[in-house]
Amino acid sequence: MRKCIQDLAGNAMTSSQCDNIEWITTQPQDTIPPQPLNAWLENLSEVKVSFNEPVDASAENIANYTGINVATATRNTTLDTVTLTLTTPIPNATPTTMYVSNISDTAGNVNTNVYEFTLFMDTVVHTPNWVITEIMYNPPESGTDSLEFIEIMNNTAYTMNFKDYTLKYSTTSFTFSEDLFVEPYGYILVAPVADKASAFYGKTFIQGATTGISNSGTTIVIKDPDGITIDTVRYYTSAPWPAEANGGGYSLSLCDPSLDNNDGANWSLGTRPFSIVNEKMVYADPGEGCYMPGDTIPPTLISAEAISDTEAKIAFSEPVDATAENANNYSITVGVSSAVRLASLDTVLLTFTQPLAPNTKYELCVSGIQDLAGNAMTSTECDSIEWITQPPQDTIPPEPLNAWLENLSEVKVSFDEPVDTSAENIANYTGIDVATATRNTTLDTVTLTLTTPIPNATPTTMYVSNISDTAGNVNTNVYEFTLFMDTVGHTPNWVITEIMYNPPESGIDSLEFIEIMNNTAYTMNFKDYTLKYSTNSFTFTEDLFVDPYGYILVAPVANKASAFYGKTFIQGHTSGISNSGTSIVIIDPNGITVDSVRYYTSAPWPAEANGGGYSLSLCDPSLDNNDGANWSLGTRPFSIVNEKMVYADPGEGCYMPGDTIPPTPLNAWATSYTTVKVSFDEPVDASAENTANYTGIDVATAIRNTTLDTVTLTLATPLLNAVHYTLSITNIADEAGNINSNVYDFDIFIDLTAPAIVITEIMYNPPESGTDSLEFIELYNNGDVAVDMNGYVLTYGNNTFVFPNGIILEPDQFLIVAPNAAAVNNFYGITAIQGTTGAIPNTGTKILLKTLYGVEVDSLTFGSAAPWPSEANGKGPSLTLCDPNSDNTDPTNWTISTNEYSIVNGYMVKADPNSLCIIDNIADHMQGLINIYPNPASEKVYVSTNKTINSIIIYDILGNKVAHYEQVNNNQCEISLDGLLSQIYILRIIFTDSDIVNKKLIVK
Repeated sequence: MRKCIQDLAGNAMTSSQCDNIEWITTQPQDTIPPQPLNAWLENLSEVKVSFNEPVDASAENIANYTGINVATATRNTTLDTVTLTLTTPIPNATPTTMYVSNISDTAGNVNTNVYEFTLFMDTVVHTPNWVITEIMYNPPESGTDSLEFIEIMNNTAYTMNFKDYTLKYSTTSFTFSEDLFVEPYGYILVAPVADKASAFYGKTFIQGATTGISNSGTTIVIKDPDGITIDTVRYYTSAPWPAEANGGGYSLSLCDPSLDNNDGANWSLGTRPFSIVNEKMVYADPGEGCYMPGDTIPPTLISAEAISDTEAKIAFSEPVDATAENANNYSITVGVSSAVRLASLDTVLLTFTQPLAPNTKYELCVSGIQDLAGNAMTSTECDSIEWITQPPQDTIPPEPLNAWLENLSEVKVSFDEPVDTSAENIANYTGIDVATATRNTTLDTVTLTLTTPIPNATPTTMYVSNISDTAGNVNTNVYEFTLFMDTVGHTPNWVITEIMYNPPESGIDSLEFIEIMNNTAYTMNFKDYTLKYSTNSFTFTEDLFVDPYGYILVAPVANKASAFYGKTFIQGHTSGISNSGTSIVIIDPNGITVDSVRYYTSAPWPAEANGGGYSLSLCDPSLDNNDGANWSLGTRPFSIVNEKMVYADPGEGCYMPGDTIPPTPLNAWATSYTTVKVSFDEPVDASAENTANYTGIDVATAIRNTTLDTVTLTLATPLLNAVHYTLSITNIADEAGNINSNVYDFDIFIDLTAPAIVITEIMYNPPESGTDSLEFIELYNNGDVAVDMNGYVLTYGNNTFVFPNGIILEPDQFLIVAPNAAAVNNFYGITAIQGTTGAIPNTGTKILLKTLYGVEVDSLTFGSAAPWPSEANGKGPSLTLCDPNSDNTDPTNWTISTNEYSIVNGYMVKADPNSLCIIDNIADHMQGLINIYPNPASEKVYVSTNKTINSIIIYDILGNKVAHYEQVNNNQCEISLDGLLSQIYILRIIFTDSDIVNKKLIVK
């Protein structure tokens, strides 16, 4: 007990004052019972229940779960989740209420409250009335995307009204407040930037929420006027979702609205080409389902195969009509008695009049067959069939298919079947100096390492012989391969620029081709040149003159390729181009290799060319055509084969439709008082540097950037701070001369002042094991005006978080930013914003908040040891700033929270999220001079003090202001508690001398 203590002003204590202290050497005892957090159906016979802490064996007592018929209850290994198996399944699509009570935690605290959960699951797939059928979520634009959209289909036979429906994606929500009638099976097109989407796609788009659709995948939801979810799609950016929709120019398109639109495998890519943006063609089908061009190509015979001595299957390139069931359209020496189409309509089962002789080849010819669009075959097409009664014994020796240099000291040799150890005998490879020969795991490829490297850019002949297969058949023939590699980059006169190696046909491919470009400014003759692929070689014996930068098109089945693509193809070797990758070589009349490509079927080579309908296309012949990253996919759509559109560019390089669409300004924003930037959706010409095309602000100069898609405006008259201006833009042309005479208005606004937002709480090292999940940073608006946080930047450690659109921080309100918002919300019972997932450093760090314009709002560097309160470092409490008017860079103004939540790893977690210190933060000289009584209170509470009170504010536990008493101007106040719920509140007392006191108030 002490007395006669004076403050710095000389005021002495008038009486003795006492308090209790205690040195506690053990952790606080857990006295808080567990709470069930959630309950859900895994299936109709299994329920899971999660708790906020580990629970004891009472959680395995089935009597504690009522409303459903529980057979067993089993805790998981961490004891915080229970699996219930049911004796009677939950009825399908029927809300069922389950009750949980009398569960104890591992400290023995029992919770006798009854918690109610609604269980619901519908295992029957229903096709909703409104279906999300197309999503353009990441067009290939720079900066802010303006071509995004969502397509919604009226999937009924009735005219429907979309009024009062809500469309949600990410945290964005938009309700359609006007009548919006949609015809049966018609579409609604919704876009964040409707005017620009309408101009680009030539369709009418409705303005939805202005926030962009997530580039990283999100959930899109349609809710009806009663709040019931009608359709929901969670799309992703990678397989099984088509990855080309992520910045590649394509939309996601659901062709069949009856399919599950949450299964990425049911989505395809948009097919209608619109215009080029950032060197990528935009493909989409807004308002028309899956667009497919009209079919004008007749069917072709793909293959014929005997399946017995009296039947054969005939495969066509596409579905065929009833003409395929006319037996007179087929000819074979044994005669055809009947022809029946199978369910797919692209295959016909033939029955022969007489049986086939075994192991004998017959020629089967087809003519006069039409596809479903009525296109008839223009000529007779034939194939050979044979009924083989037993598999022949392997008596055929292996053949080397190809040999190529991986580098100047390593050669690979591929064979048409597995080979035995003779392939590892270096004596069987001559003409080069082989050190070792090693087979791969499938035994069909051998890697040769050389003692002497091949000379650079020098054709070298290697010979292969005496190799046996695994059945012991030896091939004594000598096979000759020319090895050539030039490690110095040259652009050859003839360049292989397109390869269609695996079109989506059944059976034998007939649409394969190779495109060769004359890469000179002269007319060239391809006579006596040789084209090789795999073991196939074809020499062009006739004059073949090619214009400068013109093309040769070579196909194994030239007549069918010519009919399908509508171009003239030259008949090359009749063997198909390998579906698994091979080398293609051009050799001049002197035997010199002119160009060579070794293509593959997987990355970095575009994998969609392997049976997906696309050709490989080299847009720039000056690039290394052995680097798969330099190849793209064919872009011109031709016709559908086996339900896949064929895309290729034969004889025209990389096809791109002429640019006829004028540029659109995407965005305009101020970077300073004298500088404004304007971005466009494509490069623009010198008209963008004409200052007369920009009105509403005083533009002195306009200068394009190096990519010509952004213009910097310097102003003759500076902008005023925090004043809105309207910038109007018109008469801008692109480089193709397309002028946009529309007027586009942009709001220009800049505010380089810093609002009064204060960092007031930091939970940087909660007492968790492993990765911390309960960390957060609290921001408080200590000013008088609301702050739009869009574009504000919060940095801590190596983490940077940019606030999204739609977050407003009101005066006297809080924002909580957390690396794991879900865990923080669950534990503290608040609503936090998901920040970057990186942790707040446990050793302390700098925290910095900047505005959209880079103006510093608040910053501090906290530490984990003195003079900063060290108890916040892993012992349970957060750092909290009780007075937001104090200097938060001074560690003596920070304290630790005393507001208790729950025990974690033996430590009580204490924090004040969404409030200013839920503690009695009263200076020593004011102890005993502030009275709040009664406390707990029910109807009224009285506040008395020896100082004059200016105002009193009451906050709930979430930081919401629930009452405000102004101009008290007295040292006592009576407060009515009418309308307040029974819970904890914070009483904030503000004195006329600007002192602030926070007191805890309990309303019962």
